[in-house]
Amino acid sequence: MVQNHLEEFVRQFKWALIRRQLYGWLKKTPEETLTDIQRAARFYYIQKMSFGGKVANQTFGTATTAAPRLNLLRIEEELSAAHLRLSRTYIEHLAWDECIRRYDRPHTFFYADPPYWQTAGYDRAFDTILDSNVTTLIAGIALLVFGSGPVRGFAVVHC
Repeated sequence: MVQNHLEEFVRQFKWALIRRQLYGWLKKTPEETLTDIQRAARFYYIQKMSFGGKVANQTFGTATTAAPRLNLLRIEEELSAAHLRLSRTYIEHLAWDECIRRYDRPHTFFYADPPYWQTAGYDRAFDTILDSNVTTLIAGIALLVFGSGPVRGFAVVHC
């Protein structure tokens, strides 16, 4: 949307102000009543002004020590900066295991965002944490028992 209609997107914010009432109206506005550009502007405004940048159950975010996160006079600059940051990256829409299979190399850095409280995936976080700790324990015991040289006894803590 922004790639092909930047001027019209930016025009949606002309004379707009940061205010809780507008935020509430935009959240209540049915998406199907808006044009594509209006929907994109609505999403951008809500996303930038939501506490914590959540995508569901958003609340209006304010701070007494900082200006609003959305500077309506610098939208084009913000979008340009985001484009510049992303211009040398690959963006994939793959299952995590397929992404790792394709890109896992010694020089590759993966960032996996952890599950957040009361969000999708959080209910499985305990299982993942337990699994990683049990795996670490098993590896530690194996290295303690079967290890030799510098790894022998690494898991022993002397107090």
